[in-house]
Amino acid sequence: MQSLTHFSRRLVVPALLSLASCNFLDVGAPPTQVVDTNVYTADASASAAVLGIYIGLTSRGTNVPGIANDAALSTFLGLAADELLYASTTFDEYRLNQVNPAGNGPSLLWSQAYTNIYQCNTAVAGLTGSTTLTASLRTQLLGETKFLRAFNYFYLANIFGDVPLVLSPDYTVSGALPRAPKADVYAQVVLDLLEAQKLLTATYPVA
Repeated sequence: MQSLTHFSRRLVVPALLSLASCNFLDVGAPPTQVVDTNVYTADASASAAVLGIYIGLTSRGTNVPGIANDAALSTFLGLAADELLYASTTFDEYRLNQVNPAGNGPSLLWSQAYTNIYQCNTAVAGLTGSTTLTASLRTQLLGETKFLRAFNYFYLANIFGDVPLVLSPDYTVSGALPRAPKADVYAQVVLDLLEAQKLLTATYPVA
């Protein structure tokens, strides 16, 4: 046993010393990976990034039994407004306007909206700072992301009232934001929509 322990020390100590003297090489992202720093340097990747926001609106799972994808927003609000009838009693809390604040539905609507808003904020920052995109496409995409951010905040304020007003992609800052008054949220919605109106054109530019 003593010889085995001595042998182990002879292996472990040099290994630890070699690790302590290592200079680790900092390598960049794989060439096939799209990162924030290069998404908004080319028309095709910028268009794909904004398209991803639309895809997220329609394909992000809800984890609510009986409701597929992002139909939760229109379904829940439609039931609450007596616009829809549902065959079962699964969503009676919405039909009867007796929603449990701690239930899965409100949490779902909240998290999905802020996921969309984070993507919009990232796109707005990237598009605003880009100097290499085709001017007409950059303007169009910026208008779309401003509209999409307004769309999400409009529903957030309608459903929850006062909500955090996140306008930056820096999650270390946004994660600590308090709720903003609903009036301030609506004011930002109007501002985004007015800016989108100026930026959007009737003819969609081709990337």
